[in-house]
Amino acid sequence: MSRPVGASARYHVVGAADTGPVGAGTLIGSLAQFQALHGPRTTVSAPVWDDLALFFSEGGAQAYVTRAGAEDPASYRAALDTAGVPSGVAVAAPGHGLGEIAFEVAAHAAATAKIALLAGDRDQDPAQLAAAAAPLAGLDHVGVFHPWVSTATAGTTRTWQPPTGYAAASRARAHLTTGYWGQPAGTASLARTVRHLRFPTTVADTEAVSTRLVSPLVSTRDGVALYGWWSQAADQGNFPTLRTRDLLNNIAADLGDAYDRLVTHNWDTLAKLRAQASSATRAVLASVAAAGGLAARPGPDGTAGDPGYTFTVTTPTVQPDTHNELVVRVLVRPTHHPVVVAVRVFRVPILEPFPVLEVP
Repeated sequence: MSRPVGASARYHVVGAADTGPVGAGTLIGSLAQFQALHGPRTTVSAPVWDDLALFFSEGGAQAYVTRAGAEDPASYRAALDTAGVPSGVAVAAPGHGLGEIAFEVAAHAAATAKIALLAGDRDQDPAQLAAAAAPLAGLDHVGVFHPWVSTATAGTTRTWQPPTGYAAASRARAHLTTGYWGQPAGTASLARTVRHLRFPTTVADTEAVSTRLVSPLVSTRDGVALYGWWSQAADQGNFPTLRTRDLLNNIAADLGDAYDRLVTHNWDTLAKLRAQASSATRAVLASVAAAGGLAARPGPDGTAGDPGYTFTVTTPTVQPDTHNELVVRVLVRPTHHPVVVAVRVFRVPILEPFPVLEVP
């Protein structure tokens, strides 16, 4: 039985199309559904169409599609912000390189706990791409992928398109088979339809690019694969790969959903809400730990230690009567990078919708 497709295994693509609603996040499971909504492949819709074709042919199952109102950064950001796509997904604007629209995608991802998948221009070599990606340094929710790819599927060859659809599909496959802490790189990311890379890669090339926080594709004996899954984070000691950010984003999304269910009820005391918030928090974190996503740490001299997570639920000492809140602080230790301890703060009001605030 296949694992249900959750948010972390979905992809969100924004771009131009000839028809269809503007600014809506429509969930599709095939190119046929895209065409029913936005029409056939044309010179206008080709970047989005080709990216989705690559995503589905590489094993992606579901994607959100959003049509931008115009080809300018403000229109793309507005379309992303009105799409209503949940946290935890990967998001991209295919074919726009690392210009202003890419920065709007990155900003949207930061604001909504998503992963931004970006790519440079077709003919940028590794050194040029690293220079173009430099302004993104410090963003731990952004990955830049290189180089462009040529694909062959069902008798159709497409020459040179951005690798974002392939990266999103690799991520989706890893998250479907393992969980949102899975690594979408190496043998787990072996391509199904990607046949050629715009720039041949060597070990020296990939090392040089990856140290500049770019995720390179490589040609291996078994086919094309991702060499890494690097974020643009400046603090490489704490955020070495996008997997860490994926884990945090999706735990935040799961906790947000759990707290949303709590605040649909008006609790008559903070003590009751605190007990319910503690139970909901433990349920989410224990589920991730039990599935192998968090690393337990034994205590000294055989004491219990912790199961890979700790959390506190407290009440601010001063707050208005009309906005009673709890503050939930969560610390987790991802299995794939066990020295990381991440902190997130959630405010849970009794009477108002749930916002998520993050403390880096």
